[in-house]
Formats: sequence, C-alpha cells, structure tokens
Amino acid sequence: MRLAAAAFVLATAISGAAPADEAGKLVLTGTGTVSVAPDIATLGVGVTTRRESASEALSKNSASTAAVIDALRSGGVAEADLQTSEFSIGLQYKDRKTAGPLEVDYYVVNNSVTATVRDIAALGDVLDRVVRLGANRIGYVSFGVSDPVPHLDEARQMAVADALRKADLYAAAAGIELGPILSISEPSANQQPGFVAMARAESVPIAPGETSLTASINIVWQIKDPD
Repeated sequence: MRLAAAAFVLATAISGAAPADEAGKLVLTGTGTVSVAPDIATLGVGVTTRRESASEALSKNSASTAAVIDALRSGGVAEADLQTSEFSIGLQYKDRKTAGPLEVDYYVVNNSVTATVRDIAALGDVLDRVVRLGANRIGYVSFGVSDPVPHLDEARQMAVADALRKADLYAAAAGIELGPILSISEPSANQQPGFVAMARAESVPIAPGETSLTASINIVWQIKDPD
C-alpha cells in the first residue's frame, strides 16, 4: 500500500500535480498559452558621448538626445509613451605607467530613452530615423499586446480545461472518485513579449513574430471516500 501511494505521488509530481497537504484532497495545476500577433513595440534607444571635458560631453550628448527624442515624436510616438530610462556621467582615467596622480582620459555621458511604438509597421522607419539623428545604442526591441485581457481570458479557459483533463486522468489511474471542486486560484497570468536584440540599425527589417500569453490555474478537489 505504501509503495502504491508513493508511485501515485511521484506520477502526479512529474505531471505537474501534487496531493494537497490534507488527506482526501487533490491539487492540480493547469496551464494555457495563447499566441497572438503583437500590436505594440517597446524599444530602448540611447546616446553615449565621449569627450575630453565633462561640459563638452554633456552638451554634445544633450543635443543628440534631444534630436533622438524629436525623431521619436515625429515618428508617431506619443509624449506619454516616452520616458528617460537612464542618465549617467562617468569618466575614464588614462593608463598610469609611472607613479603619480591619475589623469582623466575622457568623460562619458549616457542617456537612454524607452519608447512605445503603437504602429509596428512604422517601427523600421523609426529606428532608421533615430540612428541617423544620433542614437548609437539600440538596446532592445520587444513586442507585446496593448490589450492582453481577452487573450489572457482565453488562456485561463485553456488552463482550467487542462486541469480538468489531468483530474480525470489521475482519478482513473489511481482508482479514486473526485468530489466537488473546493477552490480555484490563479498563481500567475502574464504576457511574454518577444525580444529582438539590436546591435545597430540601418534600414531595419522588422519581424515581430508572435507574443505568448500564459495563465496558470490551481484547482483543489475533494476526494470521495470509497463506499
């Protein structure tokens, strides 16, 4: 009897199910994933400037960053979809070959902006524009769905169906009869954006692919006592 019980626990654990802490209950996790064509893109663009003086580096970087932001605006990016994500000023010392104080080689200013492009068809042109006007860092491009709720609801329905399917399978395999559902909970439901790493951009072809939306559902059943 102990061997049979151990085998059932192992089988359910491997299949994504686990017996509840209390006897007479069974917990199963169902998952559902929906893949949809994205309708928005988020990109990180930046300007890095190196100059011998801090003021010169800052002035040049500010001018280039302003041009990049203007390019994003003229490319159709709304003001609410623009946000500064990084700003820093640093310095690099010269290699010291003899004893003595360190000497500054140059100053570095970094300024990065996150932008949401709601017209994916225009994304390639937007990237071309910002690179031509001063962006020398394209950190990433990620694709997503502006309204994920209906797609997540579909994934939730799939997750429930998955849990119910597993319940029938395990009940038949274990020779038990399941009673009513005691609880349903949702540990997670999220959108997994697709990413395209960008080292540079010049007449950029864009392939947005698909975005995955996944939901997980935990369901607890009462196990009926054998007659």
